[in-house]
Amino acid sequence: MSTLGTRITGVALGLLMLLSACTTAQPTPTPTKAAEPTKPTAPAATAAAPKPAAPAATPVATQKPAASAASPTAAPKAQAPLPKDQVKVTLGVVTGSSDAAFFIANDKGYFREQGLQVEMTVFDTAARMVAPLAAGQLDIGGGSPSAGLFNAVSREIPIKIVADKGSVPANESYQGMMVRQDIWDSGRFKDYANLKGLKVAIAAEGIGGHVELDLALQKAGLTLKDVQIATMPFTSMGAAFAGKAIDAAIIIESYITDFEEKKIAKLFKRSNDFYPNHQQAVVMYSPNFVKEKPEAGRRFMVAYLKAARYYNDAFVKKNKAAFDEIVDILVKNTAVKDKSIYGKMTMAGISPNGEVLVKSLEFDQDWYVVKGYQKEKIDMNLMVDLSFAKYAVEQLGPYR
Repeated sequence: MSTLGTRITGVALGLLMLLSACTTAQPTPTPTKAAEPTKPTAPAATAAAPKPAAPAATPVATQKPAASAASPTAAPKAQAPLPKDQVKVTLGVVTGSSDAAFFIANDKGYFREQGLQVEMTVFDTAARMVAPLAAGQLDIGGGSPSAGLFNAVSREIPIKIVADKGSVPANESYQGMMVRQDIWDSGRFKDYANLKGLKVAIAAEGIGGHVELDLALQKAGLTLKDVQIATMPFTSMGAAFAGKAIDAAIIIESYITDFEEKKIAKLFKRSNDFYPNHQQAVVMYSPNFVKEKPEAGRRFMVAYLKAARYYNDAFVKKNKAAFDEIVDILVKNTAVKDKSIYGKMTMAGISPNGEVLVKSLEFDQDWYVVKGYQKEKIDMNLMVDLSFAKYAVEQLGPYR
């Protein structure tokens, strides 16, 4: 079985400046105070942009996923013959728990079955994938949609969202807000109102976690101006908590459970408490990949959804054999090496059919426009292309 490479390619890093106008503020390796966000009124350049409805605790609670990849009733279709030579595909990952289907497909040979040689590159945040995706130096990316991504699309760089990679069911979430352990133990932090004046870490500005922080603050009538914001990758948040450089953070699993086990931070609320049904992570195809390797795109999706179904067997259907095997894969490919943690943590929701919560993406987009992170709105239904997922579901048949 192949091992995940952890190198950042020189080409990808060099391209981070290529679309600087399209990306959000970049995270720094150590906690720093972020630039003060703009007021929640549209800036002059976007005065005509629609303002989102007042964000409530459940902004998209009744939404349904896009239906173009719904479970079919027909039997699986025969697939075209595999190419004689394996097709090389480059994939950007952040090594979070929602990358599980990528790792499963790689380690169980699903990519190889589809005639693909997948080369993975680790990024500290999906916001850094936008430039190499746009330039065709990265075929596929997996991570949080961002204002930078939507800005690139508005500049006629047709990056496509092709499948779910991590979403928040109404009753649980793999992302949440943690508070530093000593602050929690002191008893002075009891509810959302106690966030006022704290230094809160997010992975980057203009991403889903930024939206979540705003909605969490609104639960107590607070705004982003009532906290200090520090941007840093998830991998730096543990040291920041331990060194008392931050007071709270919006963070994902497996870090949540790991930090609680180490007693450096305490989970306050999971994201479903302030933003249920949030489309937190997606699979993205680059314009060049869609145009030049559409067959590879279809085959990649077959392997990915096959892995997503095995993931659901383990964590939704509670199949012990699948669970044990996937834990071994995650221990191999992520920073969390303690197998016992995986039985305690809340795993990401990953659709076995690739469905995407489009209304959640639209809500986030409205927020980016109002806050000044995105210049103009895009038609989300044109950006979300579930034809690859639909093809994969046709090949795999209904998930039962």
